[in-house]
Amino acid sequence: MKFYELGRSFFRKMVQMCSNFATTCTIRSTRGAKLPTDATFSGRSMVEMLGVLAIIGVLSVGAISGYSKAMMKYKLNKQSEQISTVIYNSMTTADQFSPPPPNPGSSSVENMTSIYIKLGLIPDEMIKSTDTAYVYDVFNNPIRFANINWGNFQYLQTSITFSINSNSRQDVAECMNVFNIFKAMDENIYDTSIARSFSQGDQTSSDIVSQVSGALSCGLKSYPCLKDLTVADIEQLCNVCSEARSCTLSVRYNYSD
Repeated sequence: MKFYELGRSFFRKMVQMCSNFATTCTIRSTRGAKLPTDATFSGRSMVEMLGVLAIIGVLSVGAISGYSKAMMKYKLNKQSEQISTVIYNSMTTADQFSPPPPNPGSSSVENMTSIYIKLGLIPDEMIKSTDTAYVYDVFNNPIRFANINWGNFQYLQTSITFSINSNSRQDVAECMNVFNIFKAMDENIYDTSIARSFSQGDQTSSDIVSQVSGALSCGLKSYPCLKDLTVADIEQLCNVCSEARSCTLSVRYNYSD
């Protein structure tokens, strides 16, 4: 509603400015005088009109830029809300899902996305009826949930895939926003990682380019700790994806051992 009122006020002022500068016509006449010879016309020059149009253009660009920034901020806040909600929801139901590995010492991975949807743990706005393998955040980035049984350890994992390119600062901003979400949840996190995907002809390859320890593994490995990352560190981590087709940011949070 605020954007609507702002837009309506802006265009009302534009109409008033155009009205003040519009060409006017004044006709003076006397009894018995011929109208064509006694009519005088006054108006604004072309330069003045172009000046008005230029002012309107500058104001319009400023209004659009302000609106875009406000919408981006809204979406980042919405993304934080969505991802935080689904991760915390998954943690509260984690004890219900602890399938043993197929064989002692082996591992198993179970896609939990469709289960979370059925349990009502995912907001409706993130669900696509034609896709139960993934849910989607406000930026339409696919999100997948998994239950990982690794020997005597069990983890829940959330993976978010971004299509980042060097010309889009928005994609990097989305990635940084998710990192900050994970940082706020540090005490429950085992580790995070970024994997890049590349297309080579008909083949697709991927590699893990960075790993960061959460509070549950901080100091146990040589990876940097999530709680110690600065804004510049997080931006650098997200920028490593600029040459890839896509980047997947994953987080593992340990819930039993």
